[in-house]
Amino acid sequence: MRYWLYILTLCWTLSPLCVLAKSEHGITLTLSQTECYPGDLVELHAEMTRADYAEFELKLPKLAALHFVAQQQSPITYSKGIYWQNAVWIFQPLRAGSIEWIGIRAQVKQGEIENEYELPPLQLEVLSYANTEDAPTPEALPLDSEFKAAGQPSLWLYLLLTAGGLGILYYALRQQSKAAISECTPKASLTELQLSLKADTVPVALIEQLLAEPASTFSAELRMAMEAAVYKPQADPQALRTAIEKEAQS
Repeated sequence: MRYWLYILTLCWTLSPLCVLAKSEHGITLTLSQTECYPGDLVELHAEMTRADYAEFELKLPKLAALHFVAQQQSPITYSKGIYWQNAVWIFQPLRAGSIEWIGIRAQVKQGEIENEYELPPLQLEVLSYANTEDAPTPEALPLDSEFKAAGQPSLWLYLLLTAGGLGILYYALRQQSKAAISECTPKASLTELQLSLKADTVPVALIEQLLAEPASTFSAELRMAMEAAVYKPQADPQALRTAIEKEAQS
């Protein structure tokens, strides 16, 4: 009986050492999710807790089915006799299927001493999206849409036609107004100018109207005389009369 008590006491005493030997590195790996879809963000968390100071670095095998996005590692903290360090890797799965991380290794450094440990594998299930079948036959329009398309033109078409008609009407009325104003306005003539000059007055408004006529074909000499009568103060009416007489004889 005493022999068996001794064996049990020895096993109970050595059991913490066995647990410590199993997790000598103190590192645990977890995934933010074990099931996802292609393109989802998946976080791999690595956490190390131990009673003595150490720092770790993971060596992750490259997988063609995963796209690396970012990595973030926190500094070592100490609280209540425990050293703690955490690191996060973010990946995106590229295809559906089962992805298994095998061969993850941790390099633990304590001063000049470095040890490397192989960590347990991780499993990630990437689900596929539901298949959608694209039929070549177009979908039928609703009944109210078919009725509107067949019997009722769109509102914007009414507005467009109305705006076009108003524009054409405005242009036609504007042209008629210009023609009416042109017909009602009496055209000035050199004869009328001669009659005004006989009274020894210079009709400035009449001369300006003659100069502004687009169909006038005055000679350069007459035009200069008319401009001088308009723009020069105290112009001599006789000079303008002489230029008009020469214009009439030519």
